[in-house]
Amino acid sequence: MRAEEKGRGPDRARSSREHPCENGFRNQDSTGTRNLIEPGAFHWMTAGRGALHEESVITPGRVAKGFQIWINLSAKDKLVEPGAVWIEQGDVPTLSGLGATIRTVVGASNGLRSPLQVPTPVDIVDVTLQPGAEFRHDVARDDNAFVWVVAGSVSYIGEPSRFAHERSVIRTQRDGETVSVRAEPSGARLMLFAGRPLREPVVLGGPFVMLSQDQVDRAFADFRAGRMGALTGFADEDAMQPQP
Repeated sequence: MRAEEKGRGPDRARSSREHPCENGFRNQDSTGTRNLIEPGAFHWMTAGRGALHEESVITPGRVAKGFQIWINLSAKDKLVEPGAVWIEQGDVPTLSGLGATIRTVVGASNGLRSPLQVPTPVDIVDVTLQPGAEFRHDVARDDNAFVWVVAGSVSYIGEPSRFAHERSVIRTQRDGETVSVRAEPSGARLMLFAGRPLREPVVLGGPFVMLSQDQVDRAFADFRAGRMGALTGFADEDAMQPQP
């Protein structure tokens, strides 16, 4: 995600996550959450039965870069009460050494476990590698995973002729494969995403991820009727403070 003003919109039956890399966002949603999401922090909103959310850059006129990630909710959680959890940059479990900085934002990796409790079990790991540094992550059996190369390039450990460059994806297979990469002379920034497939029907309708078309139609009707809450304008920036 790269934007000056991301704007507002509804969600239902999925979770959305914000992870800024540069500058950061102001955030609010119709559950009453209002906070600043600084670079390196992580914000998770569970839309459940429906919520509105809005983001804008912290500093007007500046471009903010980061990830907005949508993760499906299982059938049993699609209509739960909406809510949000977040973790500040300094509270993300971090391991540094041998030229690698591993930040376990959600889930677990390399002996680190995030304190965030979320409805859909996933691993989200933010990795920075100096030239020649290595990163390994054991993918849990039956999980799927991929790595997005944010910047720089990496080679596959054990397969030095295979490379992945900026804005490319490294995909893994299931059955407990280990992701193993080494940074090239440029160094690298990576984001790893892993989780178990839900294997449930998926019917998409705009921002709504449901099990059937009838559920999508009901979501739009609830949104138009105002049953997903309401938003007011952002407070003055000076009044916006990071929440604990």
